[in-house]
Order: sequence, then structure tokens, then C-alpha cells
Amino acid sequence: MAWLATAFGLRRVLGIPSLAYALISLVIPFVHNYVVLITLSVVHGMLLGTFVPATLMIVFRNLPMRWWLPAIAIYSDPGRLCAR
Repeated sequence: MAWLATAFGLRRVLGIPSLAYALISLVIPFVHNYVVLITLSVVHGMLLGTFVPATLMIVFRNLPMRWWLPAIAIYSDPGRLCAR
């Protein structure tokens, strides 16, 4: 994934997976067939997996080195920033 983003750019590489992820997210609640639901859930999870390396690449490319650790920490558990 990271080499694709390096070669073609993040916008090109993540454009189609982002649209597919959004479309599948909208369709899943209306599916009544179990096999289709499981298939869409698996594809949904695989598409979600494309965003993790891309986010890390954005952090490493665009932030100074001293901000890498805080940025990855915030990305890994954003729920800790919210009041409980």
C-alpha cells in the first residue's frame, strides 16, 4: 500500500477505496442476506486496512520528527482524548 501511495500519490490510491468504503458502509444496514452481509463486512474491513498505512505515511511525511510519536499515539487511541 505504501509503495503505491508513493508511486501514484495518496489521492489516487485512496480515492476509490474511500468511495467503496463509504458505499459499503451505507449498504450494510439494509442487507438481509447473511452471506452478503459477511462478504460486505470482510470487504469493509479490508478497505479499512488501507487507511492505516496511508495515515502513517502522512504522519511521517508531513510532520517534524518530534511530532511523530504524539501523532501516532493520538491516531492509535483517539478515545482517550474524550471525557468519559
